[in-house]
Formats: sequence, structure tokens, C-alpha cells
Amino acid sequence: MFLDVWLMSVSDDKSKSRPTVSIVIPARNEEQHIAACLQAILRQDYPADKLEVIVVDGCSTDATAQIARHILSSQTGIVWRVMENPERMTPVALNRGIEAATGDVIIRVDGHCDVATDYVSKCVEVQRRTGAGCVGGHMRPLAHGYVGQAIAASHSSRFGLGGGKFHDPSFEGEVDTVYMGCWPRSVFTEIGLFDESLCRNQDIEFNARIRRHGDRVYLSPSIKSTYHCRSSFVSLVKQNLANGLWNVYTVLRSPGSLSLRHFVPLVFILALLLLGGLSYLLPAARVGLLAVLGLYAAAALTASVACALRYGLRLLPIMPIVFAALHLSYGAGSLWGVIKFLILRMKPGPMTKALQAGATTPGYTA
Repeated sequence: MFLDVWLMSVSDDKSKSRPTVSIVIPARNEEQHIAACLQAILRQDYPADKLEVIVVDGCSTDATAQIARHILSSQTGIVWRVMENPERMTPVALNRGIEAATGDVIIRVDGHCDVATDYVSKCVEVQRRTGAGCVGGHMRPLAHGYVGQAIAASHSSRFGLGGGKFHDPSFEGEVDTVYMGCWPRSVFTEIGLFDESLCRNQDIEFNARIRRHGDRVYLSPSIKSTYHCRSSFVSLVKQNLANGLWNVYTVLRSPGSLSLRHFVPLVFILALLLLGGLSYLLPAARVGLLAVLGLYAAAALTASVACALRYGLRLLPIMPIVFAALHLSYGAGSLWGVIKFLILRMKPGPMTKALQAGATTPGYTA
């Protein structure tokens, strides 16, 4: 009996010492996934009276907001609210949620991902242990259908997404960025909120500011979540056209926030166009074009075999097509960005912002 009382006392003391946590969820047209996302949050092993859940809905044209209200209103103990985001942009949603949040710690969770039951406690634990300005976990894609499985496999490939550390499930340590993110509230007081001009890469730019401020971004495999990746070629191409486009605007607005790997597809596209154009005049250019295509084909085939051996041989026929669709659309998006933002000196307009299509999952950009 005395042991039970002592254990309860220790548990109460531990709960009292834990910081309050606000979970901010930017969402738009996520009716297929928002229920699972919120249910995963409601199953957290973190004390319910220390949690606050804020869903910021970007004027969804489906039932996202209604589903969120229904699920959250059925629970007790957790403070919650569903807000509107008329601008329908992810950084605006994040900033409005952060401004409304009351927690000592802010955690971003996207509406199309599911988090582990210890996600919040691990975020808090890692942040306290490291003292980092931002902590987060790895991107673990959840596939749907044959094409979706191939897309998910490409995300785990260094050839596919450029080797960002948060695609490596075994890595722990300091990185340039993480998937989603957990921050002590003081970070936003010290360096400001997310850049609302960036439909994409707002997390990468923000983490670059954290590092320039002398703080750290830390990745831990103990922080676990899965996200629903693209499941069709059309959605994959649209996503990476936008990713490539916004990379150019991001690097112009925040030099140094992106690394060279983000522009490899652009170099590939430029090489194809330059050599392709010159091949009509110079035999050497034709040789160069064939060499570039041959090297790419060899690399794509090698990466495809590696993915197929890891995730199933049935994926082998489609993997090269997935890689080509990913890289070509990404490079084309970056080329469009160079023309639009660098040469023509244009600013993002409604059509450019619409390319984000309500998505919050980074692709090659991270």
C-alpha cells in the first residue's frame, strides 16, 4: 500500500514538472486523414491536462473542420480549438496557431500524418535533454496502392530525395532541418514567427534562422510518426513542381537556408536542355547528351534495384519512372522559379501560391 502511494506521488510530481504543450495542426482538405491524426494525438501518454490542441483549417472545401470539431468535442481534459485560416497558406496557419497557443512548448503536427503514442513525451524529453531550439523525428512515409508504394520507396532513397538526414531512420544528431518540429515558446520570442511569404520551405527557412541565432536543430529517431505520401504520378509531379519553384524564391529571400542538394535537379534539367539544343550543331554535344542520359539511367536503375530489394521486387518496373517523374518535375519547377523570380523579378502571385495545394509535406526540399 505504501509503495502504491509512493509511486502515485512520484508520478504526480513528474506530471507537475512537465511543461504544457500546444499542438498546432495546419490542415486543408484533410477529411481522409484528420480523424486518424487527431485520434493519435488523443492517445498520447502525456498528461491530458498539460495538452492543448489547435487545428487551423485553411477554409477546407470538405469536412475537415467538422470532423475535427466532432472528435475533439467528444474528449475531456484536453483544451482544444478549431480556427479558420482565410489565407489558406501553411505559414499563416502555423503563426495563427502559435499566437493562440498557451503552452510552454509548441509542436507542429500535420493533418495527414499519424504520431506515435509517445510522440509528445519524446519531443519534450529530447528538447530538454539537448536544449535545442528545434527537435523532431524522421519522415516515415505510409504508402497507398502500387504507385504510392513506389513513391514511398523513392523517399527512402538517397538518389530519390537527395539524402536529407531525416530520411535516415538510424541517424541522431544535429541537422539543418527536421520533419514537422517541436520548439520551446522562447524561440518565437527571440527570432520571430514563420515567414508568411513562403508557401513552401517555411520550416527550412525558420530552422536556418534558429541556427544563425546560435541555436541547434536536433533529430532523434525516438520521435516517431508516419505521413501519407503521394499515391499518383499526377500528385507527385504537382508536389515537386511546387517544391522546385519555391526553392528558388526561398534562396533569394533567405540566402544560405538551402543546400546544394536542393538544386541538383535544376542542374540536370539545364544540362539536358543545353546539350539537347547544341546537339543539332555540335557532334560533341550529342555525345555529352547521351553520356548524361546514360549516367542518369544507370544511377536510376541501381537505385531502383536497391529499393526493390528492400521493399519488394514487384516495384522494380515502376521505380525508374517514379525517379524520373520526381527529378524532372522538380528540376522543371526550379527552372520556372529561376525565370519567374530571378530573371523576370516577379513576386509570388495567387497562381504560384495556389501550387501549394494545401500540402504541408516537404518532398525533395528537405
